[in-house]
Amino acid sequence: MKIGLGLYRHLLTRDNFRFARQCGCTHIVAHLVDYFRGGRHSQHDDQPTGGLGAWGLAGDSDPFWSLDYLQSLVKAAADEGLVIAAIENFDPAHWYDVLLDGPSRQEQIERLQNIIRNLWRAGIGCLGYNFSIAGVAARITGPFARGQAIAVGVGGGSDEPIPTGWYDHDLRSPWAGGAITQDYIESALGQAWPIFGRHTSGGGRGRSYLGRSS
Repeated sequence: MKIGLGLYRHLLTRDNFRFARQCGCTHIVAHLVDYFRGGRHSQHDDQPTGGLGAWGLAGDSDPFWSLDYLQSLVKAAADEGLVIAAIENFDPAHWYDVLLDGPSRQEQIERLQNIIRNLWRAGIGCLGYNFSIAGVAARITGPFARGQAIAVGVGGGSDEPIPTGWYDHDLRSPWAGGAITQDYIESALGQAWPIFGRHTSGGGRGRSYLGRSS
């Protein structure tokens, strides 16, 4: 087991790396997606909440998936005594047609493969990816943590269809197709399970990891 921090993209700075070391951390899980871009509900010093709406706009993270940037991130962390243990989540703009079986599915799969190759070349051995098409809605803040510390919780939900262009981690983008309804989700799961079920055991919880041994 390693002690580490998860840092959103705007927190991947030398000061925050040094704070992590001062807390005794040795590893970082980095987010390259800007969950706050265009969002109306969260400040940059907190987690995105978003109410029943989207967190923000996907699609501005391309430069951060390049091999040059990934290598520079690894070096910046190493300079402060830290290891980039993992990258958390693809940008939804990179794989919306993979998730929704759209016309750009194969092209996007090839792009994801290149991202994984870049992570490997940069020495980052783990990628977290999330198949939650419905995203994470209705997040609220309150004194939910130990000692009544303010933390993020869930405050109800909605049975309304997910609007057009909203998918995966509750980010939205203008490119995706039609609204996602309960019927759509049930149909998609029905098609996916015979394939997915053959490659899993013990029941998943909606999150999977690609990794390499060291």
